[in-house]
Amino acid sequence: MTLNLHQIAELTGSELHGNTLNFQGISIDTRTLKPGETFLCLKGEHLDGHDFIKQAEDAGASSIVSSSKIKTKLPYILTEDTFVFLNRLADFKRDNYLGKIICLTGSNGKTTTKDLTAQILGKDKAIHKTLGNKNNQIGLPLTLLELNQQDFSVIEIGTNSMGEISYLSEKVKPHVALITNAHNSHLEGLVDVDSVAKEKGDIIDSLNGEGSIVLPSDSPYFKYWKDRSRGLRIISFGKSDSSTLRVTYVSQEVKNNKILFGIKIGNLDLDCSLNTIGEHNVLNAIAALGACYALDMDINKCIKDLQNCTFPDRRLSLKDYVNGGTLIDDSYNSNPESMKNLVRLVTNEKRKKVLIAGEMLELGNNAEEFHKEVCLFASEKIDYFLCIGEMWRKGLEYYSGNGGIFRSKEDLLKHLNKIPLEDPIIMVKGSRSTKMNEIADKLTK
Repeated sequence: MTLNLHQIAELTGSELHGNTLNFQGISIDTRTLKPGETFLCLKGEHLDGHDFIKQAEDAGASSIVSSSKIKTKLPYILTEDTFVFLNRLADFKRDNYLGKIICLTGSNGKTTTKDLTAQILGKDKAIHKTLGNKNNQIGLPLTLLELNQQDFSVIEIGTNSMGEISYLSEKVKPHVALITNAHNSHLEGLVDVDSVAKEKGDIIDSLNGEGSIVLPSDSPYFKYWKDRSRGLRIISFGKSDSSTLRVTYVSQEVKNNKILFGIKIGNLDLDCSLNTIGEHNVLNAIAALGACYALDMDINKCIKDLQNCTFPDRRLSLKDYVNGGTLIDDSYNSNPESMKNLVRLVTNEKRKKVLIAGEMLELGNNAEEFHKEVCLFASEKIDYFLCIGEMWRKGLEYYSGNGGIFRSKEDLLKHLNKIPLEDPIIMVKGSRSTKMNEIADKLTK
């Protein structure tokens, strides 16, 4: 549905100043604004979009949305609150969308699962999905604005505090909801993993007793989520014998960047493959297949399409180490479970293994304990544990191997170059704000 500025002003209870134009999308960042888009002046904790109107004009904005009267040659919409404006417009787009929506959340794997689901469904149909990490209270309405006449939408939602999943998923109004897992992450606002499980489970309520919920059968919270899902069609995935989609075997080839695995669905025994590594990606893949199964898609075709799916960069990306060997760039983000998954991945490899780790952030009061937990887990599995960040200091006392903390990335790289390594496996990981991707890039040919 094509809207113009006059219609948008009416829909949102706002005033249009100047001539009307066709609406071509919204931007809240002048650095990424595309010519023809409307610039929305949002007020954040540190920045106010109203201070960047001149930059928006220079970048080619076609119009402005402001909460105060402004001087501009462009048409502009005057609204009481630009955040409310954004949400009213997003709600209108969602209410007029006729396709099927899958909404997913989880502590780990949600972005990969979202991308795999979208790729499978998008082989033959028009697809909409969350771009990047637009999964919060600002990102979600921006995502909903992109809804048009696509057949399917795959939307990811995240949380930093109690009540956020309920708020976001109610806006999405999905036909299928999916929970990948619940682990220790974002604990500054969620306290403990039980709180995480409850928060993630709030997505179930957004289905209002209709549709399907896709759940991880191996999770200790599976029964809790299942009990909350009365009236819903439940699709389960995992290694448990009771799973709707059950993993029967996994065979990994690190050097070939491939995983082979089997799935049993009813009386069907199916062989699958992925162009990536990491056994946890098998669970991401069958979660995606579970979402497609919930939509009654042809599962054999979905498995065939899965084989050609690509994976997001810096999530177990295999690259050539500059000094010879393999670099695993997993620097996109980090929490205790994903850090342990990385260690599990290489445990049986015979080559020397080096883990380069930035801190795991947003873990609340028990952050040091979680860093210690990872160090204990890595003992006798990793040959060298090289860290940046004081959170690792106490944990390294429990690590049996060659460990060290460095003041800077430069100091760490100098130390690494002094270690005699032949055809090693180098792993790089850390929370996004630690920018461990900078180290990964320096270690790549």
